[in-house]
Amino acid sequence: MFDIETILADCPPFRITVEIGLKETELEIVPHWSGNEYYCSFYVFHEGREAGTVISTDINEWAWLTKPGPEWLAQYIGNEID
Repeated sequence: MFDIETILADCPPFRITVEIGLKETELEIVPHWSGNEYYCSFYVFHEGREAGTVISTDINEWAWLTKPGPEWLAQYIGNEID
């Protein structure tokens, strides 16, 4: 498990807006750096609920780490994070 207070103190959350269909959706992103500074996962929240976690699997590739959804959505969210 992780300690949310430590995560928020180290890397403050930020918001991104994605367009899905014709609707803009605001997502809150909480970065979480692991033991080394080169690996970061991003917790994705929508309207206060956890939507999943995305990670960068390669320089321009993103995937779901938890709560799998469509891979195109992980890629789209990851591109907006970048």
